[in-house]
Amino acid sequence: MYANVTEKEVLKLKVGMETTITTDTYPGSTFTGKIEANLSFPDSG
Repeated sequence: MYANVTEKEVLKLKVGMETTITTDTYPGSTFTGKIEANLSFPDSG
């Protein structure tokens, strides 16, 4: 799964951290996992 986060938030994320994710697609469901990579790219706008 890929997630878009703000520049301020991405500084807090580290590979290996456990995460909890919710989505609009599955209301009421919670998914857990770990961050495997941080693919930060500069804004092209």
